[in-house]
Amino acid sequence: MRSYFVCSGVLCGSLAAGAHAHLFHYVFGMNGHSVVAPTDSSARGTGHLIYNHHTFNYDLDLRITGVGLDDLLDAGPNGTPLHIYHGSRGQNGDIVLDPGYFGDFVQDGDAIRLTLSLRRIGGQQGAFSSNLFENQNWMYNGDLYIQLFTQQYPDGEIRGQLPPFGKHLAPGEMGEFSGLQGPPTPVNIPAPAGALALVLCGVVSRRRR
Repeated sequence: MRSYFVCSGVLCGSLAAGAHAHLFHYVFGMNGHSVVAPTDSSARGTGHLIYNHHTFNYDLDLRITGVGLDDLLDAGPNGTPLHIYHGSRGQNGDIVLDPGYFGDFVQDGDAIRLTLSLRRIGGQQGAFSSNLFENQNWMYNGDLYIQLFTQQYPDGEIRGQLPPFGKHLAPGEMGEFSGLQGPPTPVNIPAPAGALALVLCGVVSRRRR
């Protein structure tokens, strides 16, 4: 009987941890120096993107200072001011995601803010579509960047690179990832902890009997 309660406790703990294991957190920053070619903009952006690799959905919370709502420029295939592109740091690439197509910036104190929930990391997005599996791999490798367009800087005012995910870390370890102007954030590497706990519980129960 005692082994049953021990196993139940282990299983519950593993399930609670596993509930967050499928979420990938990316903290990043945006500035004019990162644009190709660099701008002299004093605007700054900080963002947090959370990606669920089981559902292929992402949440985004982006806050930008030094830019007003009236400064934003309708650009790209959908006429929106913010896009995510495929490209390494220091290189320009093709648009793959359009967060601005699914939500609008709002005034947030002295900043403007864009928040999105449960948006697909690929597929049809208005006037274009992209491959979600390619986008996922590029995100893991740090080959996606986000760029804002304004009336003053029609070729891009500020830009930020999504940091690469630490595939080299062992399961259960913690890693720190930082983007330009963005603080580091710890990330849990997904691991099959739930299945391992079930196996261990079966062994313990059998030995107990």
